Amino acid sequence: MRIVLLPAPEGNVIGREEQFGRDEGEFIAAPDGRVLYRHPWDSRLWFAGPTVAAFHEAVAAWNRYGDQVQACDTDEGEQAVVRQLGEAFSRSGVLDARENNLWLLLLEQAQDGLL
Repeated sequence: MRIVLLPAPEGNVIGREEQFGRDEGEFIAAPDGRVLYRHPWDSRLWFAGPTVAAFHEAVAAWNRYGDQVQACDTDEGEQAVVRQLGEAFSRSGVLDARENNLWLLLLEQAQDGLL
């Protein structure tokens, strides 16, 4: 999964999730400044950032993680990249304990070797 930031918002959509070259979910800027994620097959809205700036930082960390973890050839290397991802998420302020926190879910899956 890769996240693509739009060069200009399309309504309230500021980014899209890309899977295997296809658009899946979308990231929307809420009126209160938060960023939310919605997937076409899930009625829940997922927290994706307290602000657009924090969201952009988290996206950069996520996409960097995807590139780096593919280059790893050991479990230790993969775990080091996962630790870097967690640290970057913490610095960006997206790892709070909100319900439906997309970044917490993705980090957990990465720690379990699922992503």
